[in-house]
Amino acid sequence: MGAAAAGSAAGRWRGGARTACDSTWRARSYPKRRGVAQGLALGADLPVVPIPTLAAIAQEVFRTRGWDRVLACLDARMREVYTAAYARDGGEWREVAPPAVIAPTEVRRVQAVGDGDWSGAGNGFAAYPALGGELGLARVAAEARPTAQSIGELALPRLVTGE
Repeated sequence: MGAAAAGSAAGRWRGGARTACDSTWRARSYPKRRGVAQGLALGADLPVVPIPTLAAIAQEVFRTRGWDRVLACLDARMREVYTAAYARDGGEWREVAPPAVIAPTEVRRVQAVGDGDWSGAGNGFAAYPALGGELGLARVAAEARPTAQSIGELALPRLVTGE
């Protein structure tokens, strides 16, 4: 899994329960930022639900565009990208390709998961504009970003099941 960017750690009332959501992202800042999210949650007696940033991007383009097979890609700088692939299955996301930090030339088109077009989302496609075409993606949303709503939509079921 990626590391943490707790910039979206926020308390929220939902059915009498409050939680802190921690969007996971960059490996180099993971321990420090996750510690901030956990510290804030501990001080308010809240559980922390880690949500991968790449999964939150997939959820955002599903919510706003209806895309259900998403290769999420973020610019990692230093000529690398963070990437993972997700497909909707029975109303939930299934991780098809796990998160990885790799060179854009190493990103491969997802071959698994039946029929249906794959879409690309995230600023990795803005940093490397030819990547979507090289991978044969049906469409690309380079401007897609994780939102508090998408993180919350992914966190709530996990909170309810006690993950």
